[in-house]
Amino acid sequence: MATNNQRTAQEIVINPAPLDVDPLVPAAMGDVSDESAGEPFAPAVTPSEEERTRFNYYRPLHLAALKGNWEAAKGYFPDGDSEAFTEDVSCKGMNALLVASCNGQTKFVEMLVQRMPEKALEKRGPGGYTALHHAAIGGHLKMAKALIRKNPILTQITDNDGKTPLLCAVLLFSRHKLVRYLASKTTNEKPERPFSGCKGGDLMVNLTHMGFHDISLDLIQREPSLVLAESSEGETILQVLAYEPAHFHSGTKLNFWEKWIYQYLCDEDDPLETSDQDLGVEKQSQANEAKTQVPCINKIIDKKLDHERACKLVHLCLEALLDYNERKRNEYFDKQKILHFAARCGVVEIVTASLHYFPDLIFSQHGSLILKNAIQCRQEKIFNLACKKTSLDKMFATMCYEPSISHLAANLPIKRRLSDDSYAASQMQREMQWYKAIERIEHPRMRQLRSEEGKTGFECFSENRNNARECREMDEGYLRFQYACFYSHCHRGVCCSFYSSWRKQ
Repeated sequence: MATNNQRTAQEIVINPAPLDVDPLVPAAMGDVSDESAGEPFAPAVTPSEEERTRFNYYRPLHLAALKGNWEAAKGYFPDGDSEAFTEDVSCKGMNALLVASCNGQTKFVEMLVQRMPEKALEKRGPGGYTALHHAAIGGHLKMAKALIRKNPILTQITDNDGKTPLLCAVLLFSRHKLVRYLASKTTNEKPERPFSGCKGGDLMVNLTHMGFHDISLDLIQREPSLVLAESSEGETILQVLAYEPAHFHSGTKLNFWEKWIYQYLCDEDDPLETSDQDLGVEKQSQANEAKTQVPCINKIIDKKLDHERACKLVHLCLEALLDYNERKRNEYFDKQKILHFAARCGVVEIVTASLHYFPDLIFSQHGSLILKNAIQCRQEKIFNLACKKTSLDKMFATMCYEPSISHLAANLPIKRRLSDDSYAASQMQREMQWYKAIERIEHPRMRQLRSEEGKTGFECFSENRNNARECREMDEGYLRFQYACFYSHCHRGVCCSFYSSWRKQ
């Protein structure tokens, strides 16, 4: 700002806040004594006299933006050409819009955006963040709408790391409505092209992690190349779905009534998938009306709709792999370990669909180990799927496991399902059921085979069961000691040392 245009703060009707609540302006830039120059917030370089004058002049505006006090700030903007729109009000290179947006002052931002020039909204602060980046990270939908309404180009501006506001919102777990709005306003235009390369893969992978499958389907419809896009860490949509069983019906825990309601819900058209916008709005309003009439089943309806969208994502990924040749397709499944994760996590939908599209995957590196992974992780749905009494299933049941499949079942599970079996008796009963199920599909001759230690499968099972019982009894004893320490106000170290010496005996 020019020197001849400088005015004192008394010429403007303002109500400044106390200086001790200003976290962004260093103490050395204010009218303070030299004793504060060595404080942690003091800048490395001493500001010039002109900078001191400017920051002192804009200090009340800075404080007003921090608190969202528009009445105290509007005096700085008498017309649309005021220099206060673009002037830095903090030592971090932030103007009033950036300060208000990063502090979540939606009303202040809306009033400021109405008066600011369109180009002024594109100013970047620390990290290359614009005001829309701050709105996306903070999850402020109204603020984002006000900014995009004034300047639609803001959705295409990236920060110093090449991230759009949409990607920042997804990476920092913003709300669904905001992410969907930003996705509808962001395009894949040059030069940034946010839906291409690793940035597009990062976007789709994080959307899948968050369960925003409706947004993923919409973006894939606009940009089909996103369906197989890899993130910067090498993940894809199908791989994320393979180790996220909660996104599918097979991995969702439902009580009796929820199962009954889920079973008899009709498969209706997804209101978000229709190409006719008016028709989609009408279907959405009808769905909302139905939810209002029967509010007790809203949760089940939403769950089933999410499961259907996740299954559709799986089919879209597999359909895209049809264009690959067999060698490239097998490399994709082996690299991403799709069947490995799906079998260990119990995602029946992915295992079934993958073998339906590509039956030869059963002979691949991870396809031949589906039964082994199901037994090790105690996934009964995958086990039932892999034991359909066909010749291929019987071959896999008798091969690849040394010395026999019963020895594999005798070992303790890799992934314990404590939520299903909380008590020791029920866990032991479950392990016994698993071993009996394995014996039914195993040849009687295989039961007499011995391991390197000279033990049969049943002997290994009995030994592991006894060891597990002893460990569980010790853990229960430790809990009793903790309980006694808590209620007797005893020093914890005494009981813990006593318990440790007792356990070693």
